[in-house]
Amino acid sequence: MNRIKLTCKITIGEPPCANIESQDLDVIAVVETAISNAEQMPGMLNYAVESILRLSTQEKTESYYLNLGSDRESSALLVKWPDTSTGYEISTEDANRLRDVFGR
Repeated sequence: MNRIKLTCKITIGEPPCANIESQDLDVIAVVETAISNAEQMPGMLNYAVESILRLSTQEKTESYYLNLGSDRESSALLVKWPDTSTGYEISTEDANRLRDVFGR
């Protein structure tokens, strides 16, 4: 990946979320690590989309829904688009790294 873009959708009960676009390799590495470490969650999902995360190369773009929040004791929810019925849990440790790079 050579570029990431985070687009905020909702922030109910959360501090304001800022849209972010980056080509910083350190930021991209944090995002890629969090995605590769995420574990599939059982059952049906019931969620509202907090933000849209796009990872791009010259040839393609992958899109995800990312519910990160700002609670540093919570994990995060990742849903790969277009299969919005399967969720992946990002560990609290990786979620906090994402919060650090996204200013949450």
